[in-house]
Amino acid sequence: MIYPPNRSFSKMSIFHYYLFTKRFLIIIVSFVFLSLIACSNNIERKIGSKGKNCGTVSNCTVIISQLTDFAWDKMFVFDATESLQDINKIMGIDYSQYFEDYTRSIIFTKNNQIVHNENNKWDPEDAVDGEVIFDYPDSVKYTIYTPTSAQFTLKMKHSGTKTYYILSHKLK
Repeated sequence: MIYPPNRSFSKMSIFHYYLFTKRFLIIIVSFVFLSLIACSNNIERKIGSKGKNCGTVSNCTVIISQLTDFAWDKMFVFDATESLQDINKIMGIDYSQYFEDYTRSIIFTKNNQIVHNENNKWDPEDAVDGEVIFDYPDSVKYTIYTPTSAQFTLKMKHSGTKTYYILSHKLK
């Protein structure tokens, strides 16, 4: 409740205004804090941070299991054009509550349960700043990795002002 500036207030009105303002600030601060926690677990961002640290080093290695703080036994990487029906069929798990059209999905499972998922932005025209591209043939719409097989060589690339990263599988 916002009061007009020329209105006189009772002590009770000021008290209620103070409580409302305090609750509103607590809600905003909580939302920002929870958003930061969610972003800190984003694997694509962690790969990007590793890429920035590597710079132009040609033999920079990314081991996904070293970037995760949760247990997993499979990592599914899907092309942005993959349908929900195909993702469900490939994983054998219902992904409908997480699915977003035209995003690049990275999904981690443990014992056929989703333990972490990301729907990262995709632009068919150009790279998205910070995007991680898993280097597999265009004819392939998804790949599956295990904690031991999810090892990659990382290369940083630029497209105009955007920086993106290409991960090439080391264990081919």
